[in-house]
Amino acid sequence: MISHPAFNQSRRFFQFSFQYLFLLSTALFIILNPGFIYADVNDHNEKKAHNQLLSPVRQIEICVVKGDQLKFLLEKPYANYSLLALNENNTLKPVPFQFDDQNVNGLIYVPGGKILIDGKEGILDPQDELAFMLEDSGQKASGLELANTEGQLIAEISIDVNESRQQYVYLFKDNPDRSNKFYTHFDQATGLLTTKKFSQQFDPKSILIWEDYYYSDYIEKNETLLDSAKIRVRIKLGLLKITLNNTQLPDKIVGVKNGPIRSVIEMDASLSLFGRDIIAAGGNLAATKNSIHFAVEATTPKTAGFIKDNLLIEYSYDFNKLDGMKFTSALASDKIIIAGVEKEKPDLNSINLEHNWFSGSTGKGWDFIGFFQRNENFDGEIQLLYKDKSMGDENDEPERFPGSSPQIGYYISGVPAGTKFRFGIDFYYASNFWQDNQLMPSIKQLQNPALTKVNPVNSDSKQL
Repeated sequence: MISHPAFNQSRRFFQFSFQYLFLLSTALFIILNPGFIYADVNDHNEKKAHNQLLSPVRQIEICVVKGDQLKFLLEKPYANYSLLALNENNTLKPVPFQFDDQNVNGLIYVPGGKILIDGKEGILDPQDELAFMLEDSGQKASGLELANTEGQLIAEISIDVNESRQQYVYLFKDNPDRSNKFYTHFDQATGLLTTKKFSQQFDPKSILIWEDYYYSDYIEKNETLLDSAKIRVRIKLGLLKITLNNTQLPDKIVGVKNGPIRSVIEMDASLSLFGRDIIAAGGNLAATKNSIHFAVEATTPKTAGFIKDNLLIEYSYDFNKLDGMKFTSALASDKIIIAGVEKEKPDLNSINLEHNWFSGSTGKGWDFIGFFQRNENFDGEIQLLYKDKSMGDENDEPERFPGSSPQIGYYISGVPAGTKFRFGIDFYYASNFWQDNQLMPSIKQLQNPALTKVNPVNSDSKQL
């Protein structure tokens, strides 16, 4: 687990009490979930050799099998199933996995949240998902190895790692073995999200307020990579112009699901001004070992037709002490911006809805790639948001450290009126996206996940 240095020194008065609370909650979590910290020790050496054969993206990838790929399990409870893979010692061992029900908005269902489930809880429906880490898959098991494993073999799931290589996991029923490893955990009481690779501190009262972020492979261990996430909602009502930031936007955490593979936080955030409904919105934040996916599901009333031309949303990350970081974007990938050095801003139109990624590399063990996501009802526009103190900038709340170092994100406009739509940001982290000219292959692989195929057992012959 990642060590966490003291948070912003301007909060010294609260520093001791917060760290005490964090250490207490972390200790309790480890006691209740020993696999979260210790499971990696047992298989570190064998997985290190195994993962050297995987690209940077495949090392962090979540494999998702949809319910309709498991037709033989549809409308059945999924609680009594295990997922196993062949390890480096040619032994079938349980690997972490989770089944995720979906909600009526097409996002992961969070029990206790406000968004209703699409289907039945704990029963596999076509839209539900089985998720596991690609890095936990293994070589193809022999018939003898499968026959000597307790429980009923249900299916072999193959993963096309590349054009010439496949890896496998095996779905068993009534096998008593379960992996005790957790890749993610969100503590709602402290607002701390912890994964095997990074930690992200949120305000416990607001998932929209992001604070310290640490990454395990980053060389500067005592430095938070993030100042804050910044959300701006700019609205024009006649002659009146209103700007709200994320500290002023109403939001409430209404549910949390912690699974071995993904932690999911559901929030409610609706906005009205002077008695006029602007947006009825909710959101899901899903975290994996190496990524955060923030999706907003929103509805605007038909009477709010003024929104399309009078609402601008800004969503960005203000980084901390990343001068010298290299940056590029989809429609200007031949040009590299050096943070804190360049005097010319990147072109606002270096991204659009179809070509929406941007990426940065510190050269110190932390790279990122961001994508803008939307559904078919979102027909607005996006532009690149890039600010850098070397180009001159002003204090921009919420801000814990002066200046943009740099600040990167999206301008979002043209929000549709009278319909339900979705947009969001996917952020992926690794130590080596840019290493050995891997950036463009990494982006291609993130846009094209490894293909999974399900090979069910023949119920008569008991053979794959």
